[in-house]
Amino acid sequence: MTAKVLIYQCSYCSYLTFDLLSQYKVHLPDNIVLTDLPCTGTISVNMLLEAVENGFEKVFVLGGTGNDCRFLKGSQRAQKRVEEAVKILKEIGYDRATIAFYGLKPGDVDSLKNILSTI
Repeated sequence: MTAKVLIYQCSYCSYLTFDLLSQYKVHLPDNIVLTDLPCTGTISVNMLLEAVENGFEKVFVLGGTGNDCRFLKGSQRAQKRVEEAVKILKEIGYDRATIAFYGLKPGDVDSLKNILSTI
């Protein structure tokens, strides 16, 4: 059975990249659910843990890299929250690979394809 995957994506950094995938004839598998966020910095530890509780086996947060964040430090906040959620999951016995943060430059299709290949 294929793992259920939830991807939280930044409306500015990764949305464009997902849109470009169609030009490369790359289609997302049915087991992936995309959820747009105005900024990944709005994600909470509870949202991440609830996704796992609701049956998602992998939860990815795709934000910007370094200075690409439109909201200055949104990606940094998201990365810290992902790390906290991973810490909690480890304490209760879940594998670290369940939740991960990835930084993407807008339009970086190759990096997105590499991330999707891990699913």
